Amino acid sequence: MNEVKDWRTGQFTRNEASYYAFYENPWFILDTQRNTTDRTEMTFIGDMKYDFTDWLSASLKLGFTKYAYEYKEEHGGLSYAFELPNTYARIDEFNPSTYDAMLNSSRFNSDFIINIDKDLSESFSINANLGHNIRITDSKTINVEGLNLIIPDFYNVSTRTGELQGDEGRTDYRKVGVYGDLTFGFKDYLFLNATARNDWSSALPADNRSYFYPGAGISFVPTDAFEGLKGTLRYLKANVNWTKTGNDADPYVINQVFSAPTGFPYGSTTGLSLSGREPNPNLSPEFTTSLEAGIEFAFFKGDRLSGSITGYQTNTTDQIVPINTSTTSGATSILTNLGEVQNQGLEVDLNGTILKNEDFSWDLGVNYALNKSEVISLSDGVNEIEIGSPYVDGPGYGAVVVAKVGESYPLLKTTDYQRDELGRVIVGDDGDPLEASDLQIQGKTTPDYIVGLNTTLKYKGLSLYAVADYRTGHVYYNNIVDVLEFTGLTQHGVTAGRQAFVFPNSVYEDGSGGYVENNDRLTSGGGNSFWDVYGDTKSNYVSDASVLKLREISLSYSFDDAIVDKLGMQALSLGLYGRNLFMWRPADNVYTDPEFNYSSGNAVGFGTQSQTPPTRQYGLTLTAKF
Repeated sequence: MNEVKDWRTGQFTRNEASYYAFYENPWFILDTQRNTTDRTEMTFIGDMKYDFTDWLSASLKLGFTKYAYEYKEEHGGLSYAFELPNTYARIDEFNPSTYDAMLNSSRFNSDFIINIDKDLSESFSINANLGHNIRITDSKTINVEGLNLIIPDFYNVSTRTGELQGDEGRTDYRKVGVYGDLTFGFKDYLFLNATARNDWSSALPADNRSYFYPGAGISFVPTDAFEGLKGTLRYLKANVNWTKTGNDADPYVINQVFSAPTGFPYGSTTGLSLSGREPNPNLSPEFTTSLEAGIEFAFFKGDRLSGSITGYQTNTTDQIVPINTSTTSGATSILTNLGEVQNQGLEVDLNGTILKNEDFSWDLGVNYALNKSEVISLSDGVNEIEIGSPYVDGPGYGAVVVAKVGESYPLLKTTDYQRDELGRVIVGDDGDPLEASDLQIQGKTTPDYIVGLNTTLKYKGLSLYAVADYRTGHVYYNNIVDVLEFTGLTQHGVTAGRQAFVFPNSVYEDGSGGYVENNDRLTSGGGNSFWDVYGDTKSNYVSDASVLKLREISLSYSFDDAIVDKLGMQALSLGLYGRNLFMWRPADNVYTDPEFNYSSGNAVGFGTQSQTPPTRQYGLTLTAKF
């Protein structure tokens, strides 16, 4: 990268002659563009409790958060001092610009709870909570943008030519709920529990605004029931739970939203335009029903080895999902309730103290999470639905995430090559691979399982902590490589020296209905015309999303009591940390982090050029307790 650093005067790296013909030189971006963010947050938490008797009490818990956010973009202009003859393509010149955004939001939450905690006899006890919850949120945003700034290095929207662009938005949301929790205990080793809650949400239609969800469970502690079990086994608990949870939507998704775009409907005439998402006035809450069974255990004195094993099945019905639609309908998507998705899984968590004495200890933890998902049903008569894509026309572009009945969820489908029964690519008479007529399933975009490891080493007041995990069994579409292909900057695009070559792992028809291995048919070329067509087949940019990551390492020191007492504190510690430090990927993924997704919703499995690159983080922490 340092070889292209001189974008101002370099013979082959200046903007007029840069290899980055379709984009700005990265060093130009670094020197002329800045994004700054300023966040301020104030939080109040209050808790009041009144004991009527030793077994009856009432409490009120209040929380309020005020959040302010300011964001500013400063973009320097791009201009050319001269023109090169016979250039294939080049990014257009643009003038300096600036963009300012402000967000103010608040969140209020209150819980009023009446609690009963009473021993009914020597053997039986009861614990009950009856509560009322209120949650209110609001936010307001104002964004302004100034193009064609006229004063160099002065990024203020007032020093522009042309029309000031901007928008303003406000959201208000309220949810009210009542809930109850009842637990019967028998001799502190057998417990029966029941829960129930009803919410009323302002984000749902009036007819569907109220939704109810209950739960029940039982737990048994054999080591408390039978004292003879205790020895090497110090603790054992078994539990089975059935729960149902409800969820609403974001504010205003059931309403049509209008805006006034620049130049709509034409020229200087102003008009209102509908949003690209079609509202659903009949949207209902989504529900997840869960059945879970597990055990918790501890062995040896001081619980040197402990852990838990849990198996579960969840079924989500009427999931609130945005579905892409044909643009000929006048909308790009619709938010709707979608069928049923089932997840089955196993979670194992083990923690142990390997070494321990007065000054030193070494703790080690291992966890394993396995999940299998399946689409049970969609809308009536529908077998497959497009869930999302970074592109307005995902199927037309050639890469899309779908939900398909009977298959894992979510699935990635892309354009792909025609292949024989052994999976080899079929080429035509010109040696170029032939593309299949339909999008093909490449795999699911969520991992089969995740294995995690964490460890803590302590010596007196010094503590070293590290955590890593490995996830596998899923795939990832990398638009970044797709774009690099278009600009001729990929590794494999130059492996044949820009010359024609035999397409790897390919075959062609033998004229008798079979196929023979291709060793002699060269592609039609090895330059721009071939790789442009190659880029239309998006399976070329699907890679194994497996990854091993060192998530965090931290080193901290807790000062001893003598120093803390002199300072008038209860505790004081100082620490250093690093996050997202190292990553190991499969050989076919040489470009980026497979967790680098454009969306955190249902349409995971896409990485695009529009995202900020993944970053390492380093920090210093100071914790003081008074």
